Amino acid sequence: MFHSIKYKTIAPVAVTLALLIVTIIVFIFLAVTNLSDSMMEDRAVGATRSVIAQLANFEEQSRLISRSVADNLSVSTCVLNWNADNDKVQSRQTLITHLTPIARDMGVDSFVVS
Repeated sequence: MFHSIKYKTIAPVAVTLALLIVTIIVFIFLAVTNLSDSMMEDRAVGATRSVIAQLANFEEQSRLISRSVADNLSVSTCVLNWNADNDKVQSRQTLITHLTPIARDMGVDSFVVS
């Protein structure tokens, strides 16, 4: 049976087809894996750039707010009184009064005076 012409023709064709199918499956698997890896890397790079841009924006806003607050002597005086435990209620109210318009102008939604 193994010496028949039918077996000598069908066996190499079947083996060749099986190897071809395995090769195609491996190729598709590698292509999909590389595509998903590159997509994940691109998403990570995009997220990193977004976070860096957001942090730069926060840094700029913080710098602008700190400069505008530092220019105001009454705010500095209130902070000194606050740190020295001199009339914290009045210092808090004065800080809120002075900082609310500045925060609104700078695009800050809220701030904490504690």
